[in-house]
Amino acid sequence: MAIGIMPLAEADVGGVQLMLQASIRPEVFRYTIYSCPGYSDYLRAQTRLPAAMSETLLFGVYRDGACCGFAEWRRNGRLLHLNNVFVVEAARGAGYGDLLLAHGVRLAGELGCDAMTLDVFAWNETAIRWYAKRGFRLTGATFWHVADSRFAQERAQVREPLPWRIDAAVVVRDYAFAEAQHRAYGFSAFTAETSSGRHTVGRIGNSVFRIRADSDEVDEQLAGGLAALDPRRELLVLSPGEKLPGCVSLGASYAMRRELGERVAGNLPFI
Repeated sequence: MAIGIMPLAEADVGGVQLMLQASIRPEVFRYTIYSCPGYSDYLRAQTRLPAAMSETLLFGVYRDGACCGFAEWRRNGRLLHLNNVFVVEAARGAGYGDLLLAHGVRLAGELGCDAMTLDVFAWNETAIRWYAKRGFRLTGATFWHVADSRFAQERAQVREPLPWRIDAAVVVRDYAFAEAQHRAYGFSAFTAETSSGRHTVGRIGNSVFRIRADSDEVDEQLAGGLAALDPRRELLVLSPGEKLPGCVSLGASYAMRRELGERVAGNLPFI
């Protein structure tokens, strides 16, 4: 039986979206870009870029030529971030997850990284324990909130935009590029400026805006501007606070980190 790690073949990219759907709760999956119809096309485009030039590195674990799982790594300066990892159910228990992670350690060393990071949903206690045994430590939490239907009206004065009126409360940048990306992949992002600064606004499918809040309040100008831009969309807010006024909790994700060169339990290097 031949087992190895190699760059994910373009023909296997379509299976990645199905793997991700199987690993994320349905009530949360719809709020991720993985739920968008064009996500597989997005990954295919990523695989066409030479690995040496790409911020995203996709590798599969193959057994006799069949893909049994994959890992998606993202280069972030001196950090290598594990964005996704998955092993199909029929192949679990054979150590393929460890093979993918060990390959990531070698990648991080070749890239001159100091540490590896990842995010994991709080409900996935099995995965959290699995990572902890391999030297990853919790470093923070992000809480997912969905604004209720009254949020924009209660938190901001929303007005229908008029073609002859210039409203300086919110200025949107890169919208034309976001529209092109959205047509291609079903998700996109643009920048919105308010008096508090610049905000990255993600669009997921046809029903969700995604923003971040750095405090226990959502920027009222931003929320109002997005409601005026597309009142049909829900507002997903990622924040460091467990509670957010006007929002319903969707759960949390934990950030984990492992310094390179450390040794795991049993005094064995994680390679």
